[in-house]
Amino acid sequence: MRTSYDQKPYCRLMMETRGAKIHPLPSIVTVSGREILESNPSYPGSLGIVISEAVEIAAINSNTKYYLSSVLNHVLLHQTVIGEEFIKQLEALNKKPDLITGCTGCWSNFSGLMFTFIREKIEGRMNPVFQAVEPAACSSLTKGVLGYMLMILGIQLG
Repeated sequence: MRTSYDQKPYCRLMMETRGAKIHPLPSIVTVSGREILESNPSYPGSLGIVISEAVEIAAINSNTKYYLSSVLNHVLLHQTVIGEEFIKQLEALNKKPDLITGCTGCWSNFSGLMFTFIREKIEGRMNPVFQAVEPAACSSLTKGVLGYMLMILGIQLG
């Protein structure tokens, strides 16, 4: 998204040093991106736009495939690598956590960390307290509005 592109220059730099070509979204690279920019040149972007542009690029390039991940449940399985790696690090230090804190957003990072420790707690190997945190600027747990958001071709409805 354009906001991530602007606010995280070091992430962009890291990817570019490894050969990636990074575009702020909405971009001028796709038809859907150009249409959005024509109607609002300063649009900050959204997950729907990211998905729309990725699907469009995959559809017109025979050597490209699109795999939707972050907004679907199956992503949680491979995100548990985060928790598994953390447990291995704690074992190497012979430590057990009292508190596990994780950031929320699309929940995959948080769940990937917490699900592994929930298993450990259920099986009696650890007894941590779990804490979800979120940025004050875009809080959805503490200040959010209960409702639904439908994403159609990068346009937020509802």
